[in-house]
Amino acid sequence: MLDPFSGTGTTGLAARQLGRSYLGIDLKPAFHSLAAARLQRMTRQLADTEDPVD
Repeated sequence: MLDPFSGTGTTGLAARQLGRSYLGIDLKPAFHSLAAARLQRMTRQLADTEDPVD
């Protein structure tokens, strides 16, 4: 999924939840930092909730 105006990364969060690839673009560095932090938080939460493989 390509989001040329990604802002805070909400589309990226939805894409990740659906198992889709995501590329977000935004001109403002502050939005990039915010979106990256949100995606990292979500990735950690998903990793914590997954069942370990035996």
